[in-house]
Amino acid sequence: MIVFRYLSREVLLTLSAVSAVLLVFIMSGRFIKYLAQAASGALDPGVLFLIMGFRLP
Repeated sequence: MIVFRYLSREVLLTLSAVSAVLLVFIMSGRFIKYLAQAASGALDPGVLFLIMGFRLP
């Protein structure tokens, strides 16, 4: 039982760390795309973070 708890904790910790890194990677790419649209005037800069919140994977 102790081994199962240890292994499940390690797997969940690793899975959450990898998921967090992938989420940051994906969100930074989207943020750059939306920031370029805001700089060109196609997107209102005031709603940039709202759009990022709605587009969370």
